[in-house]
Amino acid sequence: MYCGNLRIGFFREISYNAIMQEKSEQIVLGIDPGTRITGFGVVFLTRQKIEVIDYGCIRLPTKERLSYRYFLLFNAFQKLIAKHQPNEVAVEAQYLDRNFATTAKLSGVKAALGIATETAGIALHEYSATKAKKAVTGSGLASKLQVQRTLQTLLQLKELPQPEDASDALSLAYCHANALLFQARCMNI
Repeated sequence: MYCGNLRIGFFREISYNAIMQEKSEQIVLGIDPGTRITGFGVVFLTRQKIEVIDYGCIRLPTKERLSYRYFLLFNAFQKLIAKHQPNEVAVEAQYLDRNFATTAKLSGVKAALGIATETAGIALHEYSATKAKKAVTGSGLASKLQVQRTLQTLLQLKELPQPEDASDALSLAYCHANALLFQARCMNI
């Protein structure tokens, strides 16, 4: 089976074999972008397992102007990166919404994340919500509750990951961690 090199992030090519051989342990930060609430999830992976380090939400003051919220998010992303030192970051890919204003606002959030990751020299990866759900539950059509329950089981959490924004971010981190593990295993066959 050939897994090869994948195009990821901002058009960088990277060998997953090099990642997992060079560093047998990885930290992945998942981000569920939003202009009011942005979820984050941090997982630690080795060749054998994926464990949760941290998860939660960044709640933004909705009465503030949008540009200031982007600034706050940029600072929050920088703090998360400094605190957890992730090797990789996964973010939910945008879908084209009929409401252009919503799509444009989310683009600003992703731009703030992109600048924070590039400043830190970290690759940024995008996954659709469907792909993240499928990586966690086996179905891209799973409900948010199914995703939360499955994450609770897979990651051996005492309670459901809450709120939904945080569990969505954890599912993105888990999805990318699984992709790294799969690619490392393929390269070792």
